[in-house]
Amino acid sequence: PFPILIRGYTNLFGDTDSSLRVFGAAVGSALVCALWLSARCVGDGLPIISLSLLGLNTTFLIWGLTIRGYGLGSVFVILVFGLFAALLRKPSPATMVAAVLLSIAAVQCLVHNLVLVFALTISVTVICLLRRDARNMAIFLAILALCGISFLPYLNAYTSGSLWSIVAESPLTFRSLSKQFILATGDPRSAFAPCWAIAFLVLLSAATLRLYHLR
Repeated sequence: PFPILIRGYTNLFGDTDSSLRVFGAAVGSALVCALWLSARCVGDGLPIISLSLLGLNTTFLIWGLTIRGYGLGSVFVILVFGLFAALLRKPSPATMVAAVLLSIAAVQCLVHNLVLVFALTISVTVICLLRRDARNMAIFLAILALCGISFLPYLNAYTSGSLWSIVAESPLTFRSLSKQFILATGDPRSAFAPCWAIAFLVLLSAATLRLYHLR
């Protein structure tokens, strides 16, 4: 779907450098709107922390605004996070339909989002178990199942050992993963990486404390 979107866009607005830069700017603006809408779905706060971290993340500003699926995939999965929270707070048919469509769109735009949708589903499933809310839990699991079905056309390309995947393969170790994480959060200046690590620890501590008080 994403290559089809790019093809349609270039047919309408041309494939010049300026036209493609406008596309990237539109994706960046959409991400800001997605953060805002997601924050409204979660509560009444503003996405101040999210916007600050986004501004520090030069990796996203470089790669997320290109004609690849990274930026738009991020937009969709952020909206999915907000809609899942809205479904937990106040379920409605409109919210459920939107969550289904955007979850599938997130996976179709960027197949790696299937992992994030899976993580979100596990999180809300635990909440539903604590609340003994079998109905909502079934809805979330059904959304995950639909996303999994939508991934099936690409499954063979990722599991058959095709030539392109062999070229892209590299040894997977904890050290290599941590190196890539630091590169992603600290590129081009490694001083940014500790900011993300500190933010992660602070948010995890705050969430744990909040859960303790609620329980």
